[in-house]
Amino acid sequence: MKKLIFSKKLDKKVKIGIVGKYFDIGAYKLSDSYISVIEAVKHAAWNNNVSPEIEWIDSKLFEKQPGKISDLDMVDGIIVPGGFGLSGIEGKIATVKYARENNIPYLGLCLGMQLAVVEYARNVCGLKNADSTEVDKNTLYAVIDFIPEQVKILRESRYGASMRLGSYPAVLKKGTLIQKLYGKN
Repeated sequence: MKKLIFSKKLDKKVKIGIVGKYFDIGAYKLSDSYISVIEAVKHAAWNNNVSPEIEWIDSKLFEKQPGKISDLDMVDGIIVPGGFGLSGIEGKIATVKYARENNIPYLGLCLGMQLAVVEYARNVCGLKNADSTEVDKNTLYAVIDFIPEQVKILRESRYGASMRLGSYPAVLKKGTLIQKLYGKN
């Protein structure tokens, strides 16, 4: 079996900020915390003939020092990957808002996508206290909620087991953009 080695010199660069919370333990950086995301960024960049630069950004920083959010201007795009727990959540939501308001390309994966919905509901739709029930089970505006079948799993504190994996049946509401894109219900 031959190993494929990427050796082409690339002059153009793309800087991607990965905003998360699993980067460090004390002074030590965990460079493989989001390894699948990192590898996907590399391959996507190489496929587009650009050299990837990854900037690690701790979402908790934006909670402690809100003015640091403008540091996101240094990146060409932002990825907020998945995660669990409350730590760093508001920093991630601030990241989503900054990306939206400053036209910085944004990709939310799992929790990152859910927080994009929360941010939009709060700041565009005017639902000030909108949230995910994973973050605030008593939120007035639950824009992200658990699947009823998953509630029992969560009561048993089996958090990773609540993720929806694989295919599942979905009903696309007639007249919605998603229904138009797929062309069926």
